[in-house]
Amino acid sequence: MKYDRVYNLIFNILFSVSTVLYMLKFVNIAKIDSLNILILASSVFLLLLHTVIYGFNKLKLFCLSFVLFLCFLIYFQGLVYLELLNFFLIYSTLRVSNTQFNKTHWSVFFIFFILVVLFANAGMIKSVFVFRTGGLVRGSLGFVHPNSLGLMAYAITLNTLYVFNPNRYKITFYCSLLIFNYFIFAITDSRTSFLISLLIILSCFIFDFRGTLYKVVKSSFIYIVMVVSSLFIILATTYFEVREPFIFLNKLFTNRIYSGNVFVAEYGYNLFGNFIKGALPTLTGDVIIDSGYVGLILRLGVLFFIGYLLFMLLRIKQNIFLLKEAILISSVFISLMFESYGFSGFIFPVLFVDFVGKRKEL
Repeated sequence: MKYDRVYNLIFNILFSVSTVLYMLKFVNIAKIDSLNILILASSVFLLLLHTVIYGFNKLKLFCLSFVLFLCFLIYFQGLVYLELLNFFLIYSTLRVSNTQFNKTHWSVFFIFFILVVLFANAGMIKSVFVFRTGGLVRGSLGFVHPNSLGLMAYAITLNTLYVFNPNRYKITFYCSLLIFNYFIFAITDSRTSFLISLLIILSCFIFDFRGTLYKVVKSSFIYIVMVVSSLFIILATTYFEVREPFIFLNKLFTNRIYSGNVFVAEYGYNLFGNFIKGALPTLTGDVIIDSGYVGLILRLGVLFFIGYLLFMLLRIKQNIFLLKEAILISSVFISLMFESYGFSGFIFPVLFVDFVGKRKEL
């Protein structure tokens, strides 16, 4: 359309700035209170600009209904899950004609990561060191926690697989990603992010050499993964008992099931969520909510949780995906069993599934 080129340029600039501002939350530096406001202002501006140029459509109205519901919840629960507010504000404003979006985001994300690591090695940003039982030392290379560094490695791996299609030098491409992740794992001992990265690298490698990685698959594959992973972690957390197989599962999920159960017992589920502050004390120490799905249903309520799953299900169903795209999107939904940052489009732009797939509805 007439204004696409200018609009897409403005979108990429503002989204890149917001990505950098969002990423600063993970860096071990003094926090700037106004970051969330700046990111939110950028998202609102893009929505307004898109509406002025292109008007309204069904998808935008669908997204705005979630924005209004989130604003209602935030008013009562505080500034929680702003990632989702930004996600819904931006979702309908990313145009299919924006051919530079993926590589622009990847470049900004990767350069930011490299700069943080370089500044940490130069002593300009302090690294955080965490000790596991047995004396193992975990480093962060300038990020706020070793798990944050692990998350960055997983995000870079996923976005690299998403953006680049190695027609030649496939072995070199996949081996480089494996070496990169092993190097980060050796520093962080962040097992969850390493295993998910390993899963998507090996899956893409196998299907690429079988010649099926770029073939169309049924979208049901993605939303089945989403529904099964979300229900599994919530049910396991809700009905946790100190017996097998819960003990094994809790160990596998590095105490996340027990930690979530503590919060479920304290707050319970309700339609509009709970105001939850930080950690809760237990006999073995303080615990926090690590699981994205459990945190979502406890903090924002059953109504929003169901609404979010239905939104993603309907948007996935309205689009067509290659096997590679399905693997990457599914991995983000799997990661939400363990971490809460899988809701962020600034880290995982594959969540903008209408942009990734072929849009059927405007």
